Amino acid sequence: MITLLVNGTRLSMEIDSGASSSIISEETFLRVLHGRPKLQRVSTVLRTWSNKTVPVLGSITVSAARDSRSAKLKLLVARGSGPSLLGRNWFAPLGTSLVYHLREKDRKGHVAKMKSDFAEIFQEGLGKYKGPTVSLSMLPDVEPKFMKSRPVPFALRAKVDPEIRRLVKDGVLEPVVDSKWATPLVCVLKRDGSVRVCADYRASVNPAISNNVYPLSTLDEAFAALAGGKCFARLDLRNAYLQMPVDEASSNILTVNTPLGLYRVNRLPFGLKSAPAIFQRVMVSLLKDIEGVQVLLDDILISGSSQAEHWTRVYAVLQRLKEAGLRLKSEKCIFEVNEVVFLGHKISPEGISPTEDKVQAIRKAAAPHNKAELQAFLGLVNFYNRFVPYRADVLAPLYQLLKDNASWKWGTEQKNAFQRIKESLFSSISLAHYDSNRPLAISCDASSIGIGAVLEHINADGTYEPIYFASRVLQPSEQKYAQVDREGLAIVFAVQKFRCFVLGRKFTIFTDHKPLLGLLQQGKPIKDCMSPRMTRWSLILSSYDYELRYRPGESIGAADALSRLPAKDDSACAEPMPQKFSSAARDPILSKVRTWLMSGWPHKCPSADFAPFISKRDAFSWQRDCILFGSRVVIPSQLRQEMLRMLHRSHQGIVATKATARSYMWWPGMASAIENMISHCSTCQSVRHLPPREPIHPWLDEEVDPWSRLHIDFAGQFRGRYLFIAMDSASKWPEAKAVSNISTSAAIRCLRKIFATHGLPRILVSDNGPAFVSAPFRAFLRRCGVKHLYTPPYHPNSNGQAERTIQTLKQALRKLLSYNIDFDCCLANALFAIRTTPSRVTGRSPAESLMGRRLLSPLDMMLPHAVRAEIARSPFATQLRVFEVATRCWPEVATSNSCRAPRELVCSKSSCGGYGNYECDPVVCYVPTRENFADDCSRGLSPSKISLHERWFAGPAFLFEEESAWPKWPQLSVKQAEVEELHLKWAGYTSISQRPLNELIYKERNLKRMCRVVAYTIRFLNNCSSDLQKRRVGPLNVEEIDRALRACVSVAQHEGFEEEVACLLSNKSLKTQSNLLPLSPFIDNSGLMRVQGRIDKADIPYEARHPIILPPKHPLTKTIIEDMHRTLRHGSVDLILCELRQHYWLPK
Repeated sequence: MITLLVNGTRLSMEIDSGASSSIISEETFLRVLHGRPKLQRVSTVLRTWSNKTVPVLGSITVSAARDSRSAKLKLLVARGSGPSLLGRNWFAPLGTSLVYHLREKDRKGHVAKMKSDFAEIFQEGLGKYKGPTVSLSMLPDVEPKFMKSRPVPFALRAKVDPEIRRLVKDGVLEPVVDSKWATPLVCVLKRDGSVRVCADYRASVNPAISNNVYPLSTLDEAFAALAGGKCFARLDLRNAYLQMPVDEASSNILTVNTPLGLYRVNRLPFGLKSAPAIFQRVMVSLLKDIEGVQVLLDDILISGSSQAEHWTRVYAVLQRLKEAGLRLKSEKCIFEVNEVVFLGHKISPEGISPTEDKVQAIRKAAAPHNKAELQAFLGLVNFYNRFVPYRADVLAPLYQLLKDNASWKWGTEQKNAFQRIKESLFSSISLAHYDSNRPLAISCDASSIGIGAVLEHINADGTYEPIYFASRVLQPSEQKYAQVDREGLAIVFAVQKFRCFVLGRKFTIFTDHKPLLGLLQQGKPIKDCMSPRMTRWSLILSSYDYELRYRPGESIGAADALSRLPAKDDSACAEPMPQKFSSAARDPILSKVRTWLMSGWPHKCPSADFAPFISKRDAFSWQRDCILFGSRVVIPSQLRQEMLRMLHRSHQGIVATKATARSYMWWPGMASAIENMISHCSTCQSVRHLPPREPIHPWLDEEVDPWSRLHIDFAGQFRGRYLFIAMDSASKWPEAKAVSNISTSAAIRCLRKIFATHGLPRILVSDNGPAFVSAPFRAFLRRCGVKHLYTPPYHPNSNGQAERTIQTLKQALRKLLSYNIDFDCCLANALFAIRTTPSRVTGRSPAESLMGRRLLSPLDMMLPHAVRAEIARSPFATQLRVFEVATRCWPEVATSNSCRAPRELVCSKSSCGGYGNYECDPVVCYVPTRENFADDCSRGLSPSKISLHERWFAGPAFLFEEESAWPKWPQLSVKQAEVEELHLKWAGYTSISQRPLNELIYKERNLKRMCRVVAYTIRFLNNCSSDLQKRRVGPLNVEEIDRALRACVSVAQHEGFEEEVACLLSNKSLKTQSNLLPLSPFIDNSGLMRVQGRIDKADIPYEARHPIILPPKHPLTKTIIEDMHRTLRHGSVDLILCELRQHYWLPK
């Protein structure tokens, strides 16, 4: 809502940018305006957004005022009651601008995503154009010119030398020993105090090269390309010319002579006369086929009719710039704004209008005092002539002063003309964007001294929106034309002026001279009696598709203009500073402070206004009619707003503005005043750079093949060594190599080894570390054909694959190194654990994703099928023979005579009901400990040493001697009664309801020791119930240990799930309150309860499809988890849980 004064009465109106006219209801008209003035009939038809007609009683003309603006405006009165609406026709006269508030969060999100997608375009450093190099065309018979170096001022030498070295580092300059061409150095001091190093090519290269002409875009072309735009973006190229490489011949010609020696220029330099045309040609050819884009050297303006179209065009432009190798200056680029300044004009969805600073400059412009100043003023007015209607008529008195024989006389007529043109420039009426889809019209008029025209769009309600104003003063010969000829000249002038807008489309021409309808109307034949001048104009107009209409008394609407009239400096016509600050005597507070400075400070503070001065009394002094706070001037209250505007003239931030102010001035609450001013500055708030933290951007979908994208980084130190880390983004396969230092050579050496094992990736991602940005590293990847991507500076999340791998390895190594294990061993164990653990992202282990198979781990050796597979892969597998049960065979006995004796094959059955392998029971020979190589294995002898052990191949030495020399076998004699007694005891052990085995599970906390004790017990009881020849002796095998573990698990299940096991054994359904009901458990052939699940047909091992169910609170479950934690080298919770679920399941 906004409150206005309408005919002197306060009226609240609702701003409605969708309404073309301002409206009040009949009820408001009678209650507030008391039915005055009288309603006038109108033919306007109003419709709501739902296409419903709103009845209009009539219109009135009222005096509307807001703040310091007032105007006579048209107001419609609608039947009935309703809110008062402030429409678009009142916006400009009352100084109300239409702002399209975009969702700031969405805008920042779009900008952040865009900068992430095109990070290399916005990164620091100089880009390099990937297209053809620039070649200068020399004039024939030109002699090289060598000019000596010019001395650099002593104050600038400290800045010039580092700048030259920076340009050498960026590849712009390259030192040379000698050259035929040499141009002296020119140093330009920037506003920020830095130095720009250029060369003075005016006297050396510029006269020797041919002109490379390429037209820059005109204002008409630029603004027409932006028609219909509602969202705008402006891009600024970083050091535009310096991104264009030149060929070697041109580089030698552009050599610059500096105090540090000769340097040839490898990039297109500033100061070269053909540089603008060359750069404009490249940029136009790069972006010419993208709609809504306008290029002027290093400035690129993009418009879109919607937010989506805006971002589509922005992405298209950025993709072109990326492919071309160009870079942008991020701090000067703006995106998704509703207005932008371009080519001296402010462009917005409403149209083209002047900026506030230019308007203020026009208002403060002083009258010219001579012809030179008047020519400058008229030249700038002509630059903005599109905004000024009837410019020629208004400026005619001023043009009279420019005649050769005219003397300078600034009279009343000139003053009025000067003031009228300033008022016209200050009217703040914006021009509409040209739209090829809307009806177009030209209104023309002529007077005795000039002609004028306006190009405008015709709205659906019959109103007009101006696009362009044009006018010119009549030549002396033209001033003698008849009125009909002057009106015809106005039409021809308008059509030719607006040719680029009207050619090839239908438009309407309005004139207030009716006789022209019969002379220049389209479709009418040329009359024989028509004057040659009018005949020529008819032929000119015949190539256009127009309709000539008569509009009596219509005046072309006024439009705002943008002026570049250089207003005189504020200080030149303002009160001198010492006089300003001496006005402290007129400030009531400072005058009192001055008195106290002269006569002494009071003991008590008279009021709160003097508290800041009395608390800092020792810092104040009086000097040259000014009160100083230290060395700073105390500003009187009446000048503080002016000082704030002066401080914020360059629109610096709060910190910078405070720092500047504290160097020169002081007053109580100055810091708060600065903060309040800047926080309410619309210019600062609209362009301030406070982006949210960069979100993680997902990589492209085509990069999902294993080993297609590799992330690398360095980590360390660990015991004086560093780690080179590589992580495959698709399979999550890690590689880590220990290196002694972080260098390019170390990185290349590690990558060679990794590439030799796994091949080359398509993309390599790294941060901007020195080892990865060096030329040798880039050359190595280029030879390998690997694309190298850098992450944005200070954004490690972009290389999250490598960073996460480093974190995981660090945690694992810290745990393993605490046991004082060898570093290489710890690293291998950590890598093996990561490679064999299923990833939470892929659901498979890195080895399966990259190699297509699971790596065999110690946990796999617990499974019977793993033992059988190991036997099948053994070198003795081809010597195995399979017999049926109870088949008589002749196994070979280890004797010197190699005699054979018949033996029956026996079947061993586990206590849990599962059947083991059928095997022959050979004669068991007693071997002393010192002759048994298995004893060496049990004592920790490494496999490599065992393979070299003599007894591994030959067996005990006594086998080569006579049988009489063999050791005597111990005699085993067990009475049948004892066997039966032991068998009964074993029946007690295998009964899950008895205590002995339970007590062992509760007492023993080491899983391996528990399984071995149970396995030996089972063997002992089996031997007690078997014949002497069938008894087992020697070390336990894997099957016996596995049988023991299953027996312990069976006991735990009977104890933890007694009711569920009983139901399943009796083929009954589980109770509804059972926690195992969702798992659909079943009893397998071994008597163990497993999960039925939904993945019966999955291509995974049986144990993973149907894991064994463990009681969550049973001691055996805790023992199994602790053993797995030790086996996995103290891995994380996720690692242990993933591996545990390959064999077991813990219900909630």
